[in-house]
Amino acid sequence: MMMGLIEKLTLYFNMALSPDDYMGKTVKMSGTCDTYQATSQELEEQMKPIYLSCTAPDVTGCCARGLEFVLGEARTYPEDYPALGNIITIVGKFQMYEEHRYRYCELVDAGLSY
Repeated sequence: MMMGLIEKLTLYFNMALSPDDYMGKTVKMSGTCDTYQATSQELEEQMKPIYLSCTAPDVTGCCARGLEFVLGEARTYPEDYPALGNIITIVGKFQMYEEHRYRYCELVDAGLSY
């Protein structure tokens, strides 16, 4: 069964609100390729140098949801990735991690197509 945009966004919001319900489950998401580059201070605090995410906008454009992903295969950024803003699809296992007292959602062992 294909999900509509509203159903998909509801699912993404639920993942953020109740992440334990999705732990270990396989998730597929389509959206735009986005990154967050750590600042020099964040790097000193041993954060990752770059975070990759798939961002799905809502119909009004006000409440986009992004989901970080870590690929299952080794690639070099930016050479082996689509340009920022390109439409991508990721599939991976949902998990949480903690970094500096905050919990984050991510898809691990993810596959990427574009």
